[in-house]
Amino acid sequence: MRKFAFVGSILVFAFPLFCGTPEEFIKGTAEEILTEYAKPMVTAFGTAMGTDFIDRKHHGFLGFDLDVKLSWVSIPEKAKTATYTIVVGDTVWIGTDTPITDTVFEGNTIFGGSEPLLNDPIGLKGLNLSGIPFAIPQANIGLGKGLNVSVRWVPFQLKGTSGQIFGAGLKYATDDYLPVPTFSLNFITGIGYQYFQFGDITRTNNINGAVLAKLGISPPLLPLSFSPFVGVGMENTNMNFKYDCEGINIDKTIKGNNTFRGVVGLGIDFLLFNVDISYNIGEMNAIGLGIGVGIR
Repeated sequence: MRKFAFVGSILVFAFPLFCGTPEEFIKGTAEEILTEYAKPMVTAFGTAMGTDFIDRKHHGFLGFDLDVKLSWVSIPEKAKTATYTIVVGDTVWIGTDTPITDTVFEGNTIFGGSEPLLNDPIGLKGLNLSGIPFAIPQANIGLGKGLNVSVRWVPFQLKGTSGQIFGAGLKYATDDYLPVPTFSLNFITGIGYQYFQFGDITRTNNINGAVLAKLGISPPLLPLSFSPFVGVGMENTNMNFKYDCEGINIDKTIKGNNTFRGVVGLGIDFLLFNVDISYNIGEMNAIGLGIGVGIR
């Protein structure tokens, strides 16, 4: 093989598509390149989905709130590049005089720069993002005896392709540990499952859980209360990529790097309205904002 050309292109949501690549090259390297290239996106998705899903609000029997959850996931510099290994087997050439055998190089990930890195023989490009936004509606309903159920769902269309996000969770809130005027203390624990589907390209499963401690402060004579809270969470995210390119089937499941997170935040309740602000610390950090209305 005297000439070799490879152009990394990006599908919707920046999935790498290896069209035009010789089959022997795909078989040896496609999945390895896909894993390193897409893993930061899997991690960012899991971080966004786990932000404030298990939240500080809890209700008595048939009490509820309806919220819009907003978050911003910050992409660290280390997630913008990755080390790739090309396993070719036979020597190939780029142009006429640059030989490539099995090699290791540094290149962009999905969140990396819009121009290839120096000495990247493949020329991987990224979206050049410093962060990604996320928004979804969520309902929380009280079941009695401290139990609450949370549900979120949103369908969408992107460039002619349909997708959806669905999530359901269960949480338990303890009784008040400070039955005194002005102050209250509750502990909340919960677990949730979320599913993301985009056309026939990818399906993602996310499981997360959290334990929160919430201090309620209700100043006398004011229709206003404050609820600072802290907590820890666990999460597991797996994204399956499945597509076909010129007869070559790609079927790869990638696990995100996010496992644990810490969270600190503040809730504000004014009459029927509530606002929650949180900062989440993990493999990728995130800021969460929830705005809603509810009945206790």
